Amino acid sequence: MSAQPPQWLTSATQALRKRYPHDRIEVVLRSGALNMPEWRVRCLD
Repeated sequence: MSAQPPQWLTSATQALRKRYPHDRIEVVLRSGALNMPEWRVRCLD
């Protein structure tokens, strides 16, 4: 899956990275229930 995250999620991710500059934050697209894709935000620290 190579879809782009929605604009609101991109903006929220940028805000998180600005607020927590020393944390590694990643946005991941996963298959959810009933094979429906869902976006997840992970902190890799």
